Amino acid sequence: MLETGERIRAARQALGLTVEQLAKYIGVTKRTITRYESGQSTPDTYAIKKLACVFDLSSDYLLGLSNRKDTCFLNEYRQDNLFCRRVIANSPIPNETYYWVQYDAESEAFPQSGQMSWAGMDKQGRELYCLRPITVEFWLDVFKRKILPGKTTPFIVNTPDDFYVFLAYGGDAFICEAVCKEYLGYLLRPGPIVEKDNERSHY
Repeated sequence: MLETGERIRAARQALGLTVEQLAKYIGVTKRTITRYESGQSTPDTYAIKKLACVFDLSSDYLLGLSNRKDTCFLNEYRQDNLFCRRVIANSPIPNETYYWVQYDAESEAFPQSGQMSWAGMDKQGRELYCLRPITVEFWLDVFKRKILPGKTTPFIVNTPDDFYVFLAYGGDAFICEAVCKEYLGYLLRPGPIVEKDNERSHY
């Protein structure tokens, strides 16, 4: 499967990864990666899934069965993706304001909820809410100690590129004010809340 090897090599080089680094990410030896890239062996199903996650490419593309590169993974695989790992591992910008945004990428077109605070009433008597700033270091510690049931490590979104990774995978994100103002200004403005499946979303 020479085409598979060529695509694996090209994807690895595009991300600036060494053979050793890629081997570590997917849990195989350096020699195994070299054999994949030279076409001497073909990744098994487990390795293909891990490679696809790391590269953010479809498994069919890596196997040479399709020229479509785009893919989508279930949330439990997002931590295997190199882009996700980089965004999750970001450090908060010193003295920057952050907001906690929640997003279900499978059911929402764009983020509609987060940690909100009451912002008054409108003329129709509806309560208004908007995103409230968080103490990002405190909440990162809470996530690190795993005391929030069912929650995975949040994305730390400092740039537009980080935000696009968050949009691709969803979940929880601590987003800096500059990115929030650019992409989520509607959540920073007071608005009514709608109830949906026991969750509160900004309308």
